[in-house]
Amino acid sequence: MDRLNFDFDRRVTERYDALRGHPPEASAQIAAGLLARLPPAPEVLEIGVGTGRIAIPLATAGACVVGIDRSDAMLAVLRDQAASADDRLEAVLGDAEALPFTAERFDAVLCVHVLHLLTHPAAALAGFYRVLKPGGLLILGRDWVDPQSFAGDLRNAFRRIVMELGPDVPAGAGARELPALAAAAGFVPAIASDASTPESVLARWQASLAPQDMLAGIRSRDDAESWVLPDTLLAQVMTRLDTYARDTNLDLTTAQTVERRFLITTLQRPSGDA
Repeated sequence: MDRLNFDFDRRVTERYDALRGHPPEASAQIAAGLLARLPPAPEVLEIGVGTGRIAIPLATAGACVVGIDRSDAMLAVLRDQAASADDRLEAVLGDAEALPFTAERFDAVLCVHVLHLLTHPAAALAGFYRVLKPGGLLILGRDWVDPQSFAGDLRNAFRRIVMELGPDVPAGAGARELPALAAAAGFVPAIASDASTPESVLARWQASLAPQDMLAGIRSRDDAESWVLPDTLLAQVMTRLDTYARDTNLDLTTAQTVERRFLITTLQRPSGDA
């Protein structure tokens, strides 16, 4: 098994927005925060655009967005939902590691929860660099869950158990590797910042979630991190995770409020490089 097998089948596609979508107010804040970092009417390429949870609000707010994804099913949903974006959103079926675009076309490349899924992230970053204009931005985004909450604790326990039981499960580049890979591709920090706080918060909100629902989502593969696990391994992991939840005396049925955030790291193709 040499490649992550993330299969965006119709079941996942139909559930994607409910599971990974942002509240309307947060979506508007994310779009506004992105536009504030870009020139007027920017042309933005979103890698792994999915159903458009970021691309549609961004295009509606005034950007011209090209979204690329390898899933026909995801792009079909995107096109159905993109009416509010008028003609400012284009959906392209393609591979993040072989971008079908001319050099120096885009003002920004936006990449959210994608790089760690790729087999060759270094090659992908070189492609992002190629299609960016000199001075253009690479914006790496991620959804954050309070690590002190039950959700953060269960997520970390899940990852530990997977590493213990499935050490041969392939994994893409981790967050700690990305700065070095980006630097090797030629990217530099967009702004000088305190190295202890490299990310910016574009939106924060409160979500209500019951532990049993989170566990059910992992078990049913609605959760992205369980897509790649073989059936036998997933069953073993869930047995251990269920035991962990019980041993921590977690109230499984009562919904709790969990703080969520959307964070970005902003890198740049140097403006003098052409």
